[in-house]
This record gives sequence, structure tokens and C-alpha cells, in this order.
Amino acid sequence: MMSQVDMLLVPSLRDEMLVIANNTGHPSLTMRAGFVEVSEARSDWAPDPKNPLPKFSPPRRVPHGITLIGRLFDEGTLGSAGMALERQFNVMGERPKI
Repeated sequence: MMSQVDMLLVPSLRDEMLVIANNTGHPSLTMRAGFVEVSEARSDWAPDPKNPLPKFSPPRRVPHGITLIGRLFDEGTLGSAGMALERQFNVMGERPKI
């Protein structure tokens, strides 16, 4: 499939895509695409009723990312696309409050 596209844009750090890219050697670039407000901690694990995830008040502004997966030995295209997207998203200078 990768021979038919320049790259894939996928949700950041998803299990399926990480496994595929890690096992095939395809280069990937995970980058910030913006920010989201969250009012409670999130987890991919099943919740534990004895230890609920914390809630945030006020909500916290946290980075949201995307991942680009490129063709084998074509890191230049991946890097160029990443820089262009970063300029368009206009988030490179933003940092969450400490």
C-alpha cells in the first residue's frame, strides 16, 4: 500500500500503526497538531473502580498529536511534510502552562 501513497496521516501513537511501522521499518514522525481541553485524566486501560482517574477543574489544555508514516528510505518527504504542517497548524511556539 505504501508504494501508492506518499505517506499516511494517522492518530498519534495508535497501537496498530506503531506495530506496523516498528515491524516494517517505515519512518514515522509524531508531532503536535493543536491542543485540547481535558476535564479528566484518560487511560487506555480499563478503569479501576477503587482508584478512579482524577478530574481537573478547571480543565487542562494539553497537546494533541498526529503521526505521519512515510515510505521506506524517504525520510526527507516525511520531514518536509511535517515542517509544512507545523507551520500551518501554527502551534510550534505554544507550550502548555507549567
